[in-house]
Amino acid sequence: MCLTFLYRVKIAHCSVTGKQFAIKILNKSNPNFNKTMFIKEVELMSFVQHKNVPALIGYYESIPYIKKNGQSYEVAAIAMEYLPNG
Repeated sequence: MCLTFLYRVKIAHCSVTGKQFAIKILNKSNPNFNKTMFIKEVELMSFVQHKNVPALIGYYESIPYIKKNGQSYEVAAIAMEYLPNG
């Protein structure tokens, strides 16, 4: 049996500004993935302003994720402000 992740977070760097940001990657093939909840999370992040809530930078409802071994699958992704120790 192969377990699939619901989401993972990766740290990335902007090539223009050099700033770090976080990318939350949600596995759309996971049975626990809920598109409605994904959209609600994006909507909430777009207007909530609080020091403990990362600011929304952007999102993708569907984008291919390519693993190091070349395997590819569809994911949803949210790019957000990086909060150290968050």
